[in-house]
Amino acid sequence: MEPDAPFRQYEEIIREGPQVDVLIIDAGQGVLGLFTDTDLRQELRTIQPNINSLDVLTKLFLWDMVQRNSGRILQLASIAAKTSTPYMAVRRY
Repeated sequence: MEPDAPFRQYEEIIREGPQVDVLIIDAGQGVLGLFTDTDLRQELRTIQPNINSLDVLTKLFLWDMVQRNSGRILQLASIAAKTSTPYMAVRRY
């Protein structure tokens, strides 16, 4: 995923859609395998949506909600985010 993708997605939602009063956001994917054997570039592509996109979209919508003095945000996560899982060295849910 391109680093600017969440910014473009936000702009498209604002331009095309109704006002966002409730944001429910979730990201989660991983790279399976031994950390020593997994592909670094694939891991970096996994980290982008799991961390960066989640944070960017949350912050952009939060700023709108603060300006309006209304809105709610719910960030979801898988139970996998809280437990150790073999062969899941690169993840964030």
